[in-house]
Amino acid sequence: MVETLRKSAFFVLVGSVLLLALACTREVVREVPTEVVVEKVVTETVEVPGETVVVEKEVVREVTVPGETVVVEKEVVKEVMVPGETVVVEKEVVKEVMVPGETVEVVKEVMVPGETVEVVKEVIKEVEVIREVEVMAQPEGYVHRALEPFPKQGGVLRTSWGFILPHFDYHQGPSGQNWAGTLVNMYDGLVRRNPNDGMASVIPSLASSWEIAPDARSYTFTLEENVNFHDGSPFTAQDVKATFDRIIDPPGHIAITITDVFGTVDNIETLDDYTVRFNLKQPSAWQFGAFALPAPTIYAKHTLEEFNHDLRTISMSETPGTGPFKFGEFVEGEYLHLEANPDYWNEELPYLDGIRHLHVPNGTDRAIAVITGITDFSWNVSVDGHNEALSRSDIVQTVQVPNTGGAHAFFNMSKPPLDDVRVRRAMFLSLNRHDMGAVNQGNFQLARWFPSSAEGVTPRGVNETLPGYRADNSEDVAEARRLLAEAGYPNGEGFPELEMVSQGGIADEAFIDMMKRNLNIDIRLNAVERGLVPGHLEGDFEIVRYLVWINHLRNPTPYLKTMYVTGASQNWGGYSNPELDSLVDMMDGELNASALGVQVKQVQEMLDNDPPGILYDFGNHRMVWGNHVKGMPFRIRIQAIWDRLDTVWLDQ
Repeated sequence: MVETLRKSAFFVLVGSVLLLALACTREVVREVPTEVVVEKVVTETVEVPGETVVVEKEVVREVTVPGETVVVEKEVVKEVMVPGETVVVEKEVVKEVMVPGETVEVVKEVMVPGETVEVVKEVIKEVEVIREVEVMAQPEGYVHRALEPFPKQGGVLRTSWGFILPHFDYHQGPSGQNWAGTLVNMYDGLVRRNPNDGMASVIPSLASSWEIAPDARSYTFTLEENVNFHDGSPFTAQDVKATFDRIIDPPGHIAITITDVFGTVDNIETLDDYTVRFNLKQPSAWQFGAFALPAPTIYAKHTLEEFNHDLRTISMSETPGTGPFKFGEFVEGEYLHLEANPDYWNEELPYLDGIRHLHVPNGTDRAIAVITGITDFSWNVSVDGHNEALSRSDIVQTVQVPNTGGAHAFFNMSKPPLDDVRVRRAMFLSLNRHDMGAVNQGNFQLARWFPSSAEGVTPRGVNETLPGYRADNSEDVAEARRLLAEAGYPNGEGFPELEMVSQGGIADEAFIDMMKRNLNIDIRLNAVERGLVPGHLEGDFEIVRYLVWINHLRNPTPYLKTMYVTGASQNWGGYSNPELDSLVDMMDGELNASALGVQVKQVQEMLDNDPPGILYDFGNHRMVWGNHVKGMPFRIRIQAIWDRLDTVWLDQ
């Protein structure tokens, strides 16, 4: 029980305080006489491996006039110590109870894999939050390294997953772990998520420090000096500006799939060779966190200019990065070998001599490869593979981690009959998501367009009562048949056969079966290698089942801007809903968490009624690694992010 509470405290404090460093100030001002009573002061010390957290909580009750009570709860996190970093955060919360005797019980719970722990009970009625402003904690002198005191040098890490790619331009690749798991080791971003605290905090990378303006309208990054690209050319602020200029305003002959994620950036200034400033159009509750995504890696300015900003037609050897590993050898369909960068700017890393990515497309085969010693590690294996690894703890370890990547069937809005909202709504209603979960052996979240970790989303208990999400969907199927008949296809008569391109699998087969059984709609599956599916999204398709934009940001706004806003960079089907566009514009500048929650629920209802496709679910990733693989604390991860393997070392 003590260990459970320690884990709970860790996730509550580090997850909520350090996740984008985040201290929120909410203010309510009253000019009335008050009597102040200090009710209690509680100091708690929580110890977890590698860190100490001391929390001092003070509750002050102010009694003003009859009928109104204001409770101010002031929480000061005195010290949050993680390796190489100390953060001091203060936050103040004002809550109002407007009617004496009218109370609402609020139970705050923290989710730990496999269990739910009740943390706090309060009797309050929360009425209004006036204002929220984020303040980013500033790590000083941080050097990223493995947590173990004496990591071993040498050896080649062998990995197993599918990595066939249509090209090697990271920024032009759509969502998918193929790019992230393979290419990310060759490059660095300005900042990154910290694997040593479960991907909760943001830590330096090519930016050694940063400063956020008091009005939150600019971010100024101070860059690491004495950094070289793999071809020996020096890294400067000009490379950062060239990279993000291409992302934010790409030339007409290319399409960058993360453009909308940085749409809040107005312009970029290079103040000197090692200082760069990003000026924003407006303050943003989420924009800084986007810099820590795996995708916005830095390319050399001269590389972009030499190839006219389009890197799709050149090899990895011609696209040098600054990362811990550099290109070695590539045999298509077999393996990619990366060599350690001996001149890496972080002298602590990497520990490995190299990484060999073996192409293993099947999830069960990936697990077997690790269990039998053919490979050392896999980011994601099948449920069966995970279960087998659980039974072999003498040689391997495995953990299941929530994933923000969801399976999504994109509909081409220019293709009849998919251009008819009644048809799309009918297909949406006829899918039983609970049956889909059973097909996937329970590996799913009952998601209503967003991951369950996203801010403001309706909880699962509410979703289960809604059309399209109910376990007993007989009424939904009846409504779907009515809509299909209204669209001119009674009992599916006259409905053209549709083609769906995907990597195939039992989930796709279940979807096709439900469309046939419930609506008498025929869908033909065209199964291709997973890495080749994205190429069909840019063609003349009818339905393509691929992935949503995978990201770790809890604010849903950038996800919507990338996926569903008219003309968005990963709006593959050409979906357009002006009402939704207008609402997302409002969300983009929203700093009030309560107001954002209302807007998110409005968006969910819009997408239910006018669906751009079919979202199967958001699932989990199941990592498997040999007991000799050290340096990456996978078990504490709060979400699956396929990031750099720079701190991995082999104990053999």
